[in-house]
Amino acid sequence: MELKPDPTRAALVERAAAGEVRRQSRLFSERMLLRILPEVVPCALVVLNAQRQIVFANDRFMDLAYPGKRRDQIYGLRPGEALGCIHASESLDGCGTTEFCSTCGAVGAILASQQGQAEVRECRILRGETSEALDLRVWASPVEVEGESFSVFAALDISHEKRRQALERIFLHDIHNVACGLSWCIGFLDKAGPQERGRHLDDIRRLCREL
Repeated sequence: MELKPDPTRAALVERAAAGEVRRQSRLFSERMLLRILPEVVPCALVVLNAQRQIVFANDRFMDLAYPGKRRDQIYGLRPGEALGCIHASESLDGCGTTEFCSTCGAVGAILASQQGQAEVRECRILRGETSEALDLRVWASPVEVEGESFSVFAALDISHEKRRQALERIFLHDIHNVACGLSWCIGFLDKAGPQERGRHLDDIRRLCREL
């Protein structure tokens, strides 16, 4: 299927030229403090230019996006493109410009940072041919370097947290069902005859074992 450029659905489509991306990248890579600090934070981190393109990435982001590849291979890409989001390839304009991007927490946080706000959101990225789900908590904050505006974008994989929450919901649902069953059986004990009482007691014992 041929991809056609579409009007942006969420964010601007313009990109900086490769030479401009390299120049912006040097603003961070040639400063020791700006180069070292991102490596001590416990999450994936990139710096984005005004066109939302990556101009700097730490090791953790590389591990999340492109294990074993060089940083300069992702410079100029947008976060969703680097992370392999399936929607980033649905438009020639890329990450942030499809109808799905209008509800993406990552895009929303980045756009908020470009308006001068620090933002924290969550997003789920589906990536690869199997649509593997990557649940992220993302932070985006504005920063200015030598008079140029950038966004610092950080992401933490919370897939394990989401799985735990799902298991907790299932567990609490099961507990609620058993508790309702116990309440129902106990309510019938007062009205039940001897034969029925024994049957309800058996049900109560079974429900208690399930707890």
